[in-house]
Amino acid sequence: MKWVFEWADRNDGNMSLVWEEETSVNMNRKQWLDQLGIKPEDCVKLSLLGKSSFREVGKKDAGKMYEADALVTREDGVPLFMVVGDCFPVGIFDPVKNFLALAHLGRQGTTEKLVVKVVEKLKKMGSRPQNLRVKIGPGIRKESYKFSPEELAKRIDPKDMGWKPYLEDDGKGWVKIDLVGYLKKQLKDGAVEEENIEDCGIDTKSDINYFSHYRDRGGDKGRFGVVTMIRK
Repeated sequence: MKWVFEWADRNDGNMSLVWEEETSVNMNRKQWLDQLGIKPEDCVKLSLLGKSSFREVGKKDAGKMYEADALVTREDGVPLFMVVGDCFPVGIFDPVKNFLALAHLGRQGTTEKLVVKVVEKLKKMGSRPQNLRVKIGPGIRKESYKFSPEELAKRIDPKDMGWKPYLEDDGKGWVKIDLVGYLKKQLKDGAVEEENIEDCGIDTKSDINYFSHYRDRGGDKGRFGVVTMIRK
């Protein structure tokens, strides 16, 4: 089995219905997915819920959209699709059992250890964490993701000591948030091997090839697509 994990960029157009009318968005999605040999009507779409929930899906769910923060499948040929701006798209694949998950990891999902819950779900399905392969797509990196101490306190509970090693004072009155660093720590704590974690390293705020909620709050709006699938 082959694992597909791909993301679009700004050149592929906006793929969020929030920022553009449906006909245009569907055309952008189709043109991009066609390049990957994936039919839009086969996709199971993730509509983010923000409650660290996940849902298991299969071919019977083709074309449907589910409110959740992660999708899990044990079937090949089931494309899992979502749109993102600055939060991290994370694909988790078990090449032994042929299980696949797609998760949306922002600040809230990382705080609630969503990726740990997904790994636990895969373990219950029969996976061994040592076999899991993880890919982390584009997202906002710590050099771009920073707040004043007052604003930070509104976003992260000061009593949450798990975040402490991933908050860095930049010496200019801002605190940088290393979201992906904390995410990787959670994966490793869940017994995922470090060498099996692949991070693309792309910063969506500083790289203008990607839509960014953080960068585009006052101007150009949009989100890019992410798709993953088990392919024979």
